[in-house]
Amino acid sequence: MDRQARVAFNGFGRIGRQVFRALFGIPHIAIVGIRIPELKLHDRAHSLRTDAYYGVWDRHVGVDHGKRALMVDAHPVPLFETGDPRWDSLDIDILIECSKDRALKDPVRLRDFGRCAKKTIVTYPVKDKKRDPHDPVSDIIRGADLTAVFGVNHTLYDGSQTIISGASCTTNCIVPILHPLLQSEPRLIECSGVTIHSATSSQGALGTLDQIALYETGAAHAVEMVLPELRGKTNFSAYRVPTAQVSCVVLHCVFDGTPTAEHVYSLLHRASQTTLAGILDVRSVPKKRDFSGHHRMSSFSAIVNSECISV
Repeated sequence: MDRQARVAFNGFGRIGRQVFRALFGIPHIAIVGIRIPELKLHDRAHSLRTDAYYGVWDRHVGVDHGKRALMVDAHPVPLFETGDPRWDSLDIDILIECSKDRALKDPVRLRDFGRCAKKTIVTYPVKDKKRDPHDPVSDIIRGADLTAVFGVNHTLYDGSQTIISGASCTTNCIVPILHPLLQSEPRLIECSGVTIHSATSSQGALGTLDQIALYETGAAHAVEMVLPELRGKTNFSAYRVPTAQVSCVVLHCVFDGTPTAEHVYSLLHRASQTTLAGILDVRSVPKKRDFSGHHRMSSFSAIVNSECISV
């Protein structure tokens, strides 16, 4: 029998904790460590066990101060502070990079840090970078070997890529909607949109958790990495609003013909039942529906309100 894949986490915010919950207990996966700026064992245990929006986890979570570890159903998961030399001896197969450390958004630093593992999965988009920004013909350092949105281009992973980006939450919402519209006539030729995004920790650091704030977004770049047919043909703006979860995207699409609303609906509905089943959902949603806490709905990357499709 093949050995378990050794998985470690760099960062342990909400995304990291939900990925941890999803992976823990899978027979062929062993979670071997978590790297964080500060240990705070009891805080880490509490936030893993209890989440105000995703509920209480049905696992026993405790701490072992001697081992500097979380104890999950009696299985120790060591925690490592930044700079702990033991981290480099973990023999990591898959590193989940979910810290959003600004330094690691630089592809040079990300690739250097990723040497501690055979594969690195990044939970956000990473832009490419010119090796010499002052040289117009300088070669490009790739941010990620593959930026993948499940259901659309994840089959491009062939084992050769070492750094794989899962794109962003916004990208995972937009791309499954656009992809079916690129596959039939009349064909989608460009799009723009506004994302209305729940608050994030970085927003709190800027003191804007009680405001609606206009934010820079890399959604267009990330969408074009996944759907190269739209390169140079997308434009997005973003607002952050003082809510804890659930985001919304308003898309404006231009076609090379004149589709009807019924045609657009049929394309999206067909995809939701076939190639994007479990990823895209199309339904009539009451305008005041509250999506927070609806776990069955949150399993989808995108939910299209059929009542809002208009031409």
